[in-house]
Amino acid sequence: MDINVFATDMDGAFLTDANDYDRQRFAHVFEALQAQGKRFVAISGNQYY
Repeated sequence: MDINVFATDMDGAFLTDANDYDRQRFAHVFEALQAQGKRFVAISGNQYY
Protein backbone atom coordinates (compact mmCIF):
# COMPACT_ATOMS: atom_id res chain seq x y z
CA MET A 1 0.00 0.00 0.00
CA ASP A 2 1.36 3.41 -0.98
CA ILE A 3 1.09 6.49 1.20
CA ASN A 4 -0.40 9.32 -0.86
CA VAL A 5 -1.34 11.91 1.78
CA PHE A 6 0.86 13.37 4.49
CA ALA A 7 -1.00 15.19 7.28
CA THR A 8 0.49 17.06 10.21
CA ASP A 9 -0.88 18.97 13.16
CA MET A 10 0.06 22.63 13.00
CA ASP A 11 0.54 23.53 16.66
CA GLY A 12 3.49 21.86 18.38
CA ALA A 13 4.44 19.79 15.34
CA PHE A 14 4.71 21.79 12.13
CA LEU A 15 4.93 25.28 13.64
CA THR A 16 7.64 26.49 16.00
CA ASP A 17 6.84 28.01 19.39
CA ALA A 18 6.77 31.38 17.60
CA ASN A 19 3.99 30.09 15.25
CA ASP A 20 6.36 30.12 12.28
CA TYR A 21 7.99 27.50 10.03
CA ASP A 22 11.07 27.10 7.85
CA ARG A 23 9.64 28.24 4.53
CA GLN A 24 12.65 27.21 2.46
CA ARG A 25 12.70 23.70 3.94
CA PHE A 26 8.94 23.32 3.51
CA ALA A 27 9.11 24.49 -0.13
CA HIS A 28 11.74 21.82 -0.82
CA VAL A 29 9.71 19.07 0.86
CA PHE A 30 6.44 20.22 -0.75
CA GLU A 31 7.99 20.20 -4.23
CA ALA A 32 9.33 16.69 -3.64
CA LEU A 33 5.88 15.51 -2.54
CA GLN A 34 4.23 17.09 -5.59
CA ALA A 35 6.77 15.49 -7.92
CA GLN A 36 5.72 12.10 -6.52
CA GLY A 37 2.00 12.84 -6.81
CA LYS A 38 1.61 13.07 -3.02
CA ARG A 39 -0.56 15.51 -1.08
CA PHE A 40 0.19 17.54 2.04
CA VAL A 41 -2.55 18.39 4.55
CA ALA A 42 -2.15 20.82 7.45
CA ILE A 43 -4.60 20.13 10.28
CA SER A 44 -5.44 21.80 13.58
CA GLY A 45 -7.86 21.32 16.41
CA ASN A 46 -7.85 25.06 17.04
CA GLN A 47 -10.76 27.09 15.74
CA TYR A 48 -9.99 30.56 14.45
CA TYR A 49 -12.80 32.97 13.68
